[in-house]
Amino acid sequence: MFREFFVREIRGALGRPMVYIFLLIYTLLVFGAVASDNVVIGDAVGNVYKNAPHTVTSFVSILSLFGLLFAAAFCNNAALRDYNYQFHEILFSTPLRKYGYFLGRFTGAFLLSCLPFLGIYLGVILATAMAPAFGWLDADRLGPLPWESMLNTYLVFVLPNMFFGGAIIFWLAHRFRSTTISFVSVAVIIMAYIVSGTLLSDVDNETIAALSDPFGIRTYDVYSKYFTPIEKNTLSPAYSGLMLQNRMIWIGFSLLITLLSYLSFSIRERKAFRVKAAPKTTESKAVPVIQEKQKVNPVFNLKTNYIQFWSFFKTSLSSMLKSIVFRILLIICLILVVSQMVAGFEYFGLQSYPVTYKMMSMISNASSIFVMIILVFFSGELVWRDRMSHLHEVVNATPHHSFSSLAAKTLSLISLAFILHLFLIALAIVYQLLQGYMAVELSVYFGDLLMDVLPGYITYSCLFIFLQVMINNRYLGYFVSVLFLFLLDFIWIAADISTNMVDFNGGPSLFYSDMNGFGSGLLGSVWFNIYWILFTFILLTIAGLFMNRNTVEGIGERFKQARKSFKGTYLIGTLVIIGLWLGTASFVYYNTFILNDFKTPDTWEHLRVDYEKNYKTYENYPLPKLTAINYYIDIFPESRDLKVRAEIAMQNKSGRAIDSVFYTLSNDWDIEINIPGAEMVLNDEELGFRIYRLAEPLDTN
Repeated sequence: MFREFFVREIRGALGRPMVYIFLLIYTLLVFGAVASDNVVIGDAVGNVYKNAPHTVTSFVSILSLFGLLFAAAFCNNAALRDYNYQFHEILFSTPLRKYGYFLGRFTGAFLLSCLPFLGIYLGVILATAMAPAFGWLDADRLGPLPWESMLNTYLVFVLPNMFFGGAIIFWLAHRFRSTTISFVSVAVIIMAYIVSGTLLSDVDNETIAALSDPFGIRTYDVYSKYFTPIEKNTLSPAYSGLMLQNRMIWIGFSLLITLLSYLSFSIRERKAFRVKAAPKTTESKAVPVIQEKQKVNPVFNLKTNYIQFWSFFKTSLSSMLKSIVFRILLIICLILVVSQMVAGFEYFGLQSYPVTYKMMSMISNASSIFVMIILVFFSGELVWRDRMSHLHEVVNATPHHSFSSLAAKTLSLISLAFILHLFLIALAIVYQLLQGYMAVELSVYFGDLLMDVLPGYITYSCLFIFLQVMINNRYLGYFVSVLFLFLLDFIWIAADISTNMVDFNGGPSLFYSDMNGFGSGLLGSVWFNIYWILFTFILLTIAGLFMNRNTVEGIGERFKQARKSFKGTYLIGTLVIIGLWLGTASFVYYNTFILNDFKTPDTWEHLRVDYEKNYKTYENYPLPKLTAINYYIDIFPESRDLKVRAEIAMQNKSGRAIDSVFYTLSNDWDIEINIPGAEMVLNDEELGFRIYRLAEPLDTN
């Protein structure tokens, strides 16, 4: 009996995407933390290897705290699934053994909650291999892969911590039969743990704090407090000393909770139901009424399309907002954002005010990875939801246009990301006000949202929906979407392509400053956004043609279906979008390549090589030193112009006479150099190099 429930629990979960999504989240987080200095998990690494045993242990211990959300997802589902589907009455009426049912479900859910942590080690392995190869990180900042540390951290942190969280959540779920209570309990545990951190601020309480930590994070901090960099690079956590005592205490506590949960669980219904007596009714003779059959005239017009579109939109958005996956991702995202807010904005030991543009940048960077996961996951959910619930034949039989439902689902996906960002903006504003900073700039928040963030949501949502429809396989669609995000940049690098007109969702970067707002790149960014949005609209119209509403599976049959649908207003609308995109593309191309001198990275590299070859002979030639300089600068912000006049005094301190001076100049400036009596003997405009021969050699001093 135990084996049957255990295997069903594991097999059922592995057939759904939740495990793989959580695995992907941790893989990406740790990959970014190892391969880049922009992603930090816990404290800064310092002068320790980025994949050192100590670093990996910090990753695992900290992420095991947030892994309670995984335990909540799997243990809550295992405990309540039969009750939610009203199957428990049938199941419990069979000759069922309590221990087999209880332990089979709990053990399966416990092991499932441990699986996503393998993503931590996968992220370390991938980053160790890829970061030096692609030049993201110097090879000397990485050590050998810490295989022993990976095994030890899984045994010391992952298994005990998931057992602790799973035991509590499984008990609460059975006790109250409420998903809300399960997830609220996770939030309470995490918040209580963060607040209890004040124990470590008192040196006398270090041992108490180490033993009372159910996750072992502070225990390891005390254990490794005096580690040298060499020890951090070599030593792995082990079951010894305080770590052993802590783990034994909390494993014992978890066993006690599991035992209490088992004893309190009953396969018999606890609630007694009373059958209400039916109200007495007086018998009355039915009088037959002859009604004339009403004539129904179906109306299909623009209003009908709007009603259908709105219905699809509301249903799709509501289902995503109620999804457990979305709630878990939201909680993780909020924890990450709040932790960064609490850390503040420290520069060289000084705390900066929480100015709006810094808050804007923080929430965009912190939420970007979660938004991408949401867009990838729910693109598949929306396209395949009806088929997974076996309602596709009913829905597809209704008189509606395929593009209407597809566009509504795409808009709901965009709206979900938009709502998440609005919520984070509200959170950032509350933080600013709590910090006493009243100069909240709503125009900066919403300017960034509308001109930079939202266009990205639109383009990626359309792309992922397009991939799901065209590939016509949910999990293969997920795989291609993730592959697209990771490998597209490498493909363009290998193909020696660097223009934003090919790099998906590419465009000038927007940087806000108090002096010039979003800067001169705003207009170019807007045009590139229009260019990419129109391009993905074309992809969406193509997806609308290939949307599978029947049992058609072959590509040939789908092409026949697409040809039949590509007519009338659909054809006209698609051609209009293509025309607008071609017009925008022509305008962007003209401004990028005709009006401006666009140079690829390879071109710049060739110029540097030519510069070195041609002028390396002057490398050790004596040059005069600057002794005085006066600048006269006129700034014209409206025309983005700048005029500079400089008076420079130089002195020969080289110890020998100098007959020529050299200048390396930027081609972005119109430069005039006036040296009395000097003659320009070389002017290489392409490489920006000039040589002036002096009328008389400049003597020493």
